[in-house]
Amino acid sequence: MTDHGTVDVVDEGPAIRATVDLTGVAPRQALRAFTDPDLVRRWWAGGALTARLEPGGEYVVRFDALDQTLRGSITEYDPERTLAFTWAWDHEPDEPAYAVTVMAEETADGGRITLTHGTYEDSEAGRAAAASHREGWEYFLPRLAGALPPADGPR
Repeated sequence: MTDHGTVDVVDEGPAIRATVDLTGVAPRQALRAFTDPDLVRRWWAGGALTARLEPGGEYVVRFDALDQTLRGSITEYDPERTLAFTWAWDHEPDEPAYAVTVMAEETADGGRITLTHGTYEDSEAGRAAAASHREGWEYFLPRLAGALPPADGPR
């Protein structure tokens, strides 16, 4: 449980699925947690976000504390409901890229983010990557809920 809602992260075959129920937070505001540099810095500990919010646009998050950069491209964007992007670490150029899709929807008492992350190979390396990413989302997504202010008006 967080200030605004609940977080659930599960393995779903070759992907991870996470849901974040955000009481009193509008879906559009919840999706901004992945596109607004100030919000990204607040919950994801990204030192800097660079994003061109259109298909083919870059999506880059610099994690200063790790001295690492996540780099990819946007594959889908609708500011009301969807952000999808690919990513890989700059320091691991031979590792596979992964895809993240973030869907925002309205619920009776706020919004919900459903995030899918994958696809993971059925191999030791793939299972290790999935476990690492799941651990990351289990840590960061509760911070997302706590970083978002409640909606000020109608959703």
